Amino acid sequence: MAFCPNCGNELSGDAARCHGCGATFGSGSAWQPVEHQAAPANRMPIDSSGNYFVRHWRGDLSLATSYWINGTLVATVFPLVVLHVLQGLVEREGSLRLTAFLYIFAVAVSLMLWLWGVVGIWRSSEHHVTRGGLAVWSGLAKIVVVLGIIKVAGQLSTTYVPMLGDMSLIALGKDPIGGYKATVSSDGKSILIRGMLREGSAKEIVNLLDSAPSVHTLVLSSKGGRLLEGKLLATAVVQRALDTYVEDICVSTCTFVFLAGKERAATPNAKVGFHSPSFSGENPELQQAGTEFMIDVYRNAGLPKQFLDRVRTTPAADMWYPTRDELIAARVVTRFSLGGETTTLFSQIPSKAEMLLVARGVPLWQSLERRFPDLLVTAVDRGWKAKEQGSNDNQIATAMRSAVADLIPVLLRESNTDIIEKFVALIVDQMRTARAVSFEACRQYSTAELNPVAIFPKELRDREERLMIEALNSPPTPKREYSKQIAEKSLAAAASKISAEYIDVVANPANYQARPDLTCNGTIAVFEAVLSLPSGQRAAALEEMYKG
Repeated sequence: MAFCPNCGNELSGDAARCHGCGATFGSGSAWQPVEHQAAPANRMPIDSSGNYFVRHWRGDLSLATSYWINGTLVATVFPLVVLHVLQGLVEREGSLRLTAFLYIFAVAVSLMLWLWGVVGIWRSSEHHVTRGGLAVWSGLAKIVVVLGIIKVAGQLSTTYVPMLGDMSLIALGKDPIGGYKATVSSDGKSILIRGMLREGSAKEIVNLLDSAPSVHTLVLSSKGGRLLEGKLLATAVVQRALDTYVEDICVSTCTFVFLAGKERAATPNAKVGFHSPSFSGENPELQQAGTEFMIDVYRNAGLPKQFLDRVRTTPAADMWYPTRDELIAARVVTRFSLGGETTTLFSQIPSKAEMLLVARGVPLWQSLERRFPDLLVTAVDRGWKAKEQGSNDNQIATAMRSAVADLIPVLLRESNTDIIEKFVALIVDQMRTARAVSFEACRQYSTAELNPVAIFPKELRDREERLMIEALNSPPTPKREYSKQIAEKSLAAAASKISAEYIDVVANPANYQARPDLTCNGTIAVFEAVLSLPSGQRAAALEEMYKG
């Protein structure tokens, strides 16, 4: 055994270089075996007893070994290897709960290795000078250790503690992201999924699909959830060749599932939104990895690069809602629906009595029942009958609305001219909105078949409800006394503003059932012509149209 004459580090018999201080030796007598040469005076020999980890912990290894090998290589590279192995396990097992357990394990191992590394470096630096090393290296090593401690303390508070909090709850089966509810429709053909895709949701929904083999559509109403759960459920959708459908909202991770559908339908009012994923704490590496995970899912779903770039640059705190044209161009949506295609919403109402109770909780229905006491019962009877016949939501709602449509002429005959004018203006705006979707939507509006929630913006729906309540709560108003000549002159003035074809469309609608474009445009033209008349003529024309 021999020692380095420069730092006192233990040397092997044929060493040409000291691993402690880097000194090199040529042939000859640069050093002598221990029986011919004692350890240098005032230099602390390195203790070689104990295993490698213990020696590092005690500071018995050289500063170079402690810093470069253990502090840099082992404490940094080993956690990355562990994370890589764990990632492979997660991808194979497909369990978010397992992911949480493994994340906690990986963080614990990383922190223990980091602590082992900095303690060993600090203690080795304490011995470095007594071993013959330069004091400057000892001081620099301590400075790096202190800076590292400050950095890790910051990472603990901003990154690891928040993430560990979430992961601990997930590992315990108490995902803090929220819950969801999955319901099979009464006809067994669809499943409505409402809420957040929390840990375990994909497996539970797949089990529900197994128990309902006739299901061919997932109706989505979700603001997102866990990335892994969304991907797992999307895989199940692809494997089963299911369709997906959105009436109200599907954003963030929910879009994984929506894009997996064989046919992907949405209503014009549906909100389909995209953004970068969000995570607890501030972790740029995790954010980058999560974003790439999300982009890979979208890329595999066939979304174009320009669309992916927009998703990538949309912050997690924001949401990008593509326009209808953008959704169609990127094939996010394969078709737009006029709404109410499934029976999932009404299937949650177990009895006619509860349907009646639900309706009585709506202010508009309350006002309708006060004005027309038998109306609500009639509407519910029609809706429940449609439900028993296996009708979809839109057909059930249309059956209920038909009872109201029957009484609209009665209500307008009893309303004052101001309310009638507001009603006609509302009809024009609603028909224009429906026409912007399609002429078929406009036709369905004219026949009271259209689902207004799916087509009309909230402002237009609220406006209709306020007007209906105003009319229902207003006292009956008799018809004003206009001479036949004034009424006919007012209607003639309106007719002069529109084409003969449109006049014939309105006068003989049965002849144009196969031409929803003419029916829609003609009706709008007639109402616009009446509304454009001077106030006196307008009032006379409206009175004649609705009270004559």
